[in-house]
Amino acid sequence: MVAIFLCFWLASCTQIVWKDVSSNPEYSGVIGKQFKVKKELWAFGIMSKIDYPKKVDYIVLMEVRIGGREVVTEEKLNRDFIFRVVRVLKDKLPVFSSMVYIVEIVDSNKFKGHEVQVDITGDIHDRNYGLDESIYSLEN
Repeated sequence: MVAIFLCFWLASCTQIVWKDVSSNPEYSGVIGKQFKVKKELWAFGIMSKIDYPKKVDYIVLMEVRIGGREVVTEEKLNRDFIFRVVRVLKDKLPVFSSMVYIVEIVDSNKFKGHEVQVDITGDIHDRNYGLDESIYSLEN
């Protein structure tokens, strides 16, 4: 569902406005949690505005391959890497609200200097903090 939403968003002309909710007690417990990736993922470099020169503004990690004018780069990532949640963002839409984790890859400089987003597809209060257990496993 989130992948479909993201594809529609990438095809649209407007950018999602995110609010950092990391300090909210409802979400702060996930900060610092580490997850191991159990499947190969795609890393897409996304530019925020299509009328600017092609420049990666942030990275999105996804299981499915996407395309569009906003996709500047793509790279297939091997499984078994670990990332750490550093922030939680929630969009400001009144309907169909979505959330993402901003993560950093542990023991790697990969994607340094760019925000790396992972979609929260489930309930952030479940045992895997809203991430698909077939793709991500909680490490700590």
